[in-house]
Amino acid sequence: MRSLVKLFPKSDYFQNVVTLISGTVVSQAILILASPVLTRIYTPSDFGILGIYVSLIAIIGVLATGQYEFAILLPKKDDEAINIVALCLMLIFIVTALFSIFLFLFPDLLGKYYTKEDYKEILFFVPIGIVIVCSFRVHTFWLNRIKSYKMLAFSRMFQSGSRVGLNIFFGLTHLVINGLIWGYTLGFAFANIVVCFFLWKTSRKSFKAISFFDIFSQAKNHINFPKFTISSNLIQTTTLNMPLILFPIAFGATVSGFYVLTQRVTKIPLNMIAKSVGNVYRQKASQIYAEEGTCKEIFLSTLKNLFVISIIPFGLLYIFAPYLFALLFGEQWRISGEYTQILIISYWIQFIVHPLSNTLLIAGKQKIHLVIQIISFMTISTAIYIGFRYGNIFLALILIVCANCIKYILQLILSYYYCEDMFIKKEKLALSK
Repeated sequence: MRSLVKLFPKSDYFQNVVTLISGTVVSQAILILASPVLTRIYTPSDFGILGIYVSLIAIIGVLATGQYEFAILLPKKDDEAINIVALCLMLIFIVTALFSIFLFLFPDLLGKYYTKEDYKEILFFVPIGIVIVCSFRVHTFWLNRIKSYKMLAFSRMFQSGSRVGLNIFFGLTHLVINGLIWGYTLGFAFANIVVCFFLWKTSRKSFKAISFFDIFSQAKNHINFPKFTISSNLIQTTTLNMPLILFPIAFGATVSGFYVLTQRVTKIPLNMIAKSVGNVYRQKASQIYAEEGTCKEIFLSTLKNLFVISIIPFGLLYIFAPYLFALLFGEQWRISGEYTQILIISYWIQFIVHPLSNTLLIAGKQKIHLVIQIISFMTISTAIYIGFRYGNIFLALILIVCANCIKYILQLILSYYYCEDMFIKKEKLALSK
């Protein structure tokens, strides 16, 4: 981590990046280091079932908050922002209640596609998981706003640690049917409790500003987030989780489990680091863009640094992934390393582009963001369908990589183009003439 400090300029912005990355690296290291134990306790099918559960929470979670959490950083006053937090939490409980009613009315919905053993635990836990995971996400946005980056980093480490401990405990004791799902849910629950205690101590004064009038006022002021962002993010989240939901149907829960481990020890940790950079980038770039009408300098600086620090890790993963997976997790998991070898190119591009894609939201280009997600949804769907038709998981993965590369390169180009306000661009063009 010291090398990162030397690589990045010494400023509050990059120090905050390093703080979040440090917490994220530790939290993901906990998950990765525990994986050799978990892969010997649980089967690939167990991991496949966990993948379905996490995916359902992620997809429904987009609707649960109305995507208003992205507006928490925007108001100048904390009194306004805290009402957006209250709005998000209120929406989470409403959407979860409606989803619970839906599950009660149609209890066998998932049974059409998955066996009873697969979906029993998922059906019971999904509403609880939505409330816990989505609330935690909203709280992290508030921590980001008040610049409590140390607490934000700690909460992630605590969540991973408690989750792993519970996974191992449930796996060894067999107290529950699926210890992976129990551990995932309770891990977020415990982390949420810790964060709530911290917020009660640090932001108690802001809570007094919450009122139903201000909540509805903020909902109206930031209506563009559910109006435009919710559509694009729902499509984006569905696209990202589509393999986890469709692979069990197309290729079986075991194949899906191999894919889940690939995500767990490669893509998810890398994405968490990219999100940490994205959190700080969004906060700083939003401020600069509002004041100066351009965030091109910080865009290019972040792009360069992400590119430099990612070359060696991704290169090593591409070369040694199958051997590492077989060595660390057991010979039966070598195939997960082969999946990683195929997917690593798109993971690398995503690692670089994901933080910078926030520029489109900062510049108010939600419609463009939506179009990109629609294109991605169509190409990923086609990739999985072709792989299913030919009964070839490797073909599906190769096509998914091609689709993702197209998406992220397009995002990068458009993000760079819109990191400067169009009015300022016209002024500079006129001056140059």
